[in-house]
Formats: sequence, C-alpha cells, structure tokens
Amino acid sequence: MATTTYNLSQFCKSIEHVEGARELIGMVATFHGPCAQYQDLTFVRSYLDELLRIDRGDVAEASVLGASLFMSAVITYCRAAKDGQRKRVDLTRPLNSELREKHDHICAVRDTVMAHYEGALTSRDGFEWVEEVTYLEESEGAQTRGLTAFNRANYLAAEVNDLQELLTVIGPFLNNEIAKRREPLLAKLRQMRANPEIERQLRACQFDVVEWVHRERRTEGAVTAGSSASN
Repeated sequence: MATTTYNLSQFCKSIEHVEGARELIGMVATFHGPCAQYQDLTFVRSYLDELLRIDRGDVAEASVLGASLFMSAVITYCRAAKDGQRKRVDLTRPLNSELREKHDHICAVRDTVMAHYEGALTSRDGFEWVEEVTYLEESEGAQTRGLTAFNRANYLAAEVNDLQELLTVIGPFLNNEIAKRREPLLAKLRQMRANPEIERQLRACQFDVVEWVHRERRTEGAVTAGSSASN
C-alpha cells in the first residue's frame, strides 16, 4: 500500500491567506505542542537509561559523561515542562502533591544548579549539590595564596529516581492529550480538503518524512582537534 506524507507545518504557512484557514492552523499548532513535549521526554528517558548503563547504577562512581547526561535530562525535562511560544500542555496536571513537589525540585535543580548558580541547593537526599569555600594557603618559603575549592555533585540518586517516576506518570498523560487533539484536527482537515485551493496546497507539501528525519546535519564552522586554552 502506497503511503503519502504531507508537511503540515509548511502547509499551514502556505494557506495563511486562505479564508477560513485560521482555525485549522491553530489546531495544527495545538497538536504540535504536546507532540514536541513528548519528544523531549523521550530524550529524557534515553539520557537516563544511558546514564545508568554507563555508571551501572553506582552514583559513587559517577562519571563526567554521566554528569553530562544528567544535565541534559534535567534541562530537556524542564524545556518540556515550561511554557513557551508553542501551544503546550501543563505537565503538572496529572501529578499528585508528592510528585508536584518532585517536579518543582527538578525545576529548581535546573534553575539553581544547572543553567545558573544562585546559591546552595540541597538534594532531596540531604546532600548539597554545590559546596564552595574560599581559603588561605600559607607555606613556609612560599607566597601566601588565596584560593577557592569546589565540591560539586555529578548527579544524585534521588533526582534520577524522581525523574524516572515523573516520566511514568506524565508520558501516558501526554499520549492521551495528543490523541484528544489528533481526531478533531483530522476531522477539520477532511472538511477543508473539499476546498480545491486547500487540496492543491496540501498536495504541494508532500515530502519524504524518513529522508527528512535522517538527512545529514552538519556543524557549521571548523573544529580543530586538540586545541586548548592552556599552555
């Protein structure tokens, strides 16, 4: 059976001038929002799975790569959870009070530890994410120095567990929200395709989604291997 795919994002731009198309364009945007959120949470799950595979669940041996994966998981989760220009779903709706507290804590980790540093933040297990101390070093025959020492966690088990628990609740909720938006969208599209101009514009937006997903993406500019700022 032949399959045809249409780029609805491109299609919406092409029918902005068509009378009566505004409702359909809005429905596509409303459908896209939770789909984008679900994709973000899929990445979060992948990051956590890989983190635990690399470190074998032993956070005492947390690696630099594990820390990078956890940071990616936290920032991507918060990107899915926070309001933006896209028409999104409030991910806190299915959460009970305990899970809402965990959600808020993960967002605080992102804001206070990951994306910015705004002071001390304690893990739900009671550990400090970041501890800093400024100290004076005096050695006989050497110049006295003022220094700063840092003790920073790569990631902490409570927050990894909290993210996994949040995903088990939010994932099915988002799937349901996507389904609720899909059927009215498809019904509206079927109705509007009776308009020859709409049908023409839709057919002009055929594309190969598999090729689009797997197209090569290049990093702009040159990367010099082994470059370093240290001497």
